[in-house]
Amino acid sequence: MSNPLPFPWHRVVAVLLLGAVAGCSAGPPRAPALAASITTYLGDAQTFRRGDELSFFVSLGEPARVVILYQDAAGQLIQLLPNRLDPVGELPAGEYMAFPRALDEFTLRVDAPFGAERVWLFASTGGLPELEGEEAGDLKRVTLDLEGVRGRVREYVAGGGGRFGEASVSITTRP
Repeated sequence: MSNPLPFPWHRVVAVLLLGAVAGCSAGPPRAPALAASITTYLGDAQTFRRGDELSFFVSLGEPARVVILYQDAAGQLIQLLPNRLDPVGELPAGEYMAFPRALDEFTLRVDAPFGAERVWLFASTGGLPELEGEEAGDLKRVTLDLEGVRGRVREYVAGGGGRFGEASVSITTRP
């Protein structure tokens, strides 16, 4: 009878060590996410018709600067906050807050184009970048696409510290 081969413990230990090292991050620890949510006054995934007035409810886990973007069915991004009347876009923490607010002096009404639309909320305790765009009344038509906005916001937040949260709500609009 031949001698059985010894169990290769050194290989098992090496694999375990490599796995542990691969799971470590060389950078500083990341701050926990900022609690942020957004919904419509009727709840999530609702359908609205031409002429309906839209309002949203925003909730934050702590005071933060926010960017609220409306993405219409054609993919166009409209920055709702900050806006001309509130250029900072800072909201308090707590219960759901209605948006637009009375101080915003504008309403949101459903109009063409119709289809799947989405409202995005980006929030940070460390500030957010100004997004490029052109004035559209009290609001701004953002020139970046959504992925460009997300990349720019995340890059800015990563360099400025603070906690970050992101949320969105989908709606459908019809004639």
